[in-house]
Amino acid sequence: MIVRAGDRRHNVPPTAPWRSELPPCHGPVCGSVRRGIVPRVVSLIFAVISLLLLPACADRPAKPGDQGVVARPLNPASKAAPTYEDIARAQALRVADLDRLWARATLRLYTIDKDGETNEEEADGHVQYIRDRKLFLAVKKLGETYFQLGSNDTFFWWIDLSDSDHKVALVGEHAKASPKTASRFGLPVHPLDLIDVLCLLPFPDAPASAPAWTPDGRYVAVTLAGRWGTRRVFVDPKTLVPRRVEAFDARGALVLSAAMSRDEAVKVKGLATTSASIATVIEIDVPASRTRAKMSLHDPENRRDGISASAFDLKTLLERYGVADARLMESEPAPKAAPIAGVKIR
Repeated sequence: MIVRAGDRRHNVPPTAPWRSELPPCHGPVCGSVRRGIVPRVVSLIFAVISLLLLPACADRPAKPGDQGVVARPLNPASKAAPTYEDIARAQALRVADLDRLWARATLRLYTIDKDGETNEEEADGHVQYIRDRKLFLAVKKLGETYFQLGSNDTFFWWIDLSDSDHKVALVGEHAKASPKTASRFGLPVHPLDLIDVLCLLPFPDAPASAPAWTPDGRYVAVTLAGRWGTRRVFVDPKTLVPRRVEAFDARGALVLSAAMSRDEAVKVKGLATTSASIATVIEIDVPASRTRAKMSLHDPENRRDGISASAFDLKTLLERYGVADARLMESEPAPKAAPIAGVKIR
C-alpha cells in the first residue's frame, strides 16, 4: 500500500484512488532527483520511444533495390502526390496487427560535454506496448535495471533506480499535462502526442495540411495536428512507409526529429502471415538538447496476451522496485518548495 511518510492509515480500500497519496513536486526538477539525468536522459528516451515503433507496411523488410522503394529522387512535377485518403488507408492496414508489441532494445546516447567532446553511452532493455496508452521501457546495464519509464491510461512516469539508496519516481497525469509539467520531464511535446507519434494508431480523419512533395522529390510530407503543435510525417511516395518524423511546438519551432530505417517483420502470435513490420533503427535529435540518441529493436513480436498487465500498473511497479520517494508533477507552482516527505511502501 502506498501512503505518505508518517501516515498511519493502513485500511485504505483496494479501489480507492491513490493519486492524492503522492506528494506534489514543483520546479525544474524535484527534490534530489538527479538534475543531469532528467533533461538529458528522460527527454531522449521518451523521444526515442515515441518514434521507435513507427511501422512499415510490407510482407518482408524493404530494401533499397526492391521494386516500389524509392532509390533516387522523383521529379515532383511529373506526378501528383498520393492523397491523404491513400496514406491514411495504408496506415490503418499497417497497424491492424500492431495492437501489442514486445521487443528487446539497445539504446545509445551521444552527448557533448563542456569541452565539445562527444561521449557515447550504451544500455540495453526491453519495450512493451499495448494500444493505445500503455508503454513500458526498462533501461539496463549488465542486467541491472537503472531506469524505467512508462505510461498507462491515466499516468506517465519516470523511475530512477540508479541510486539504490534513494530510488525516485516522477509521475504525471495525462489529463493535467501542460507544457510546464512536460518540460520538467524533459518532454518537448504532450505525453499523449508521443504515443500518437508512435504511428501505431490510425491517422486522424483529416490532416492539418494536404500531402505535398518535398523539394527534393524524395518523400511526400503530410502534417498532422497535435495537442500543443503539429507533427510532419515523411512517407515513401510508393510504399507510403514513414521514413522521417518532425514535431513542432505551437510557435512552429522544430522540437524533435527522427529518421527510421531497417524494416523488420513483426511476428504476431496466432497468425501465419501478417503485413506488420516496424523500423528497427531510429535516430533521434532534439535541437534543444546537446544529446542525440539511437535506438535499435531486436526480435519484435506481438505476443497478444503474453504481455503482463502489471508492467503498466504504477502502484505495482513502485512496490516491486522498492521506490520510497514518488512525486506527482503538478503544473501550478507551490507557494513554497516543501522538503521531500516521500512515500512509504508497505
